[in-house]
Amino acid sequence: MRLEAIKEGSYLYCKSAQRRGVHKVRVIEIVDYEINPDQWEEAVRYEYTYRGEYIDGIQHPDQFSLTKTFRKPDCHKCKLEIDEQKDIVEQCPKCEWLICPRDKACGCNR
Repeated sequence: MRLEAIKEGSYLYCKSAQRRGVHKVRVIEIVDYEINPDQWEEAVRYEYTYRGEYIDGIQHPDQFSLTKTFRKPDCHKCKLEIDEQKDIVEQCPKCEWLICPRDKACGCNR
């Protein structure tokens, strides 16, 4: 996901750094993360509960998604490939389809 689309306090899905699959997490904040002594990058600090255990972590924005599976569907109306890793996309609260960033189509207006 693009960093601009990630909001503090929102709930997203994240590929777990602990290799426990994909989890629904709450975004705590955007932080600066040290790659090496001369290089810093923005990352996302998050939290979730796994089997009763509180877990928090820091991941690169491309590890987050609006949905449990990282999808690249084509818009049914304009045929644009919607890539939630690269595009700023929203999920329709009614039909839960990704909303096309070009023409705002979703499953509701199919």
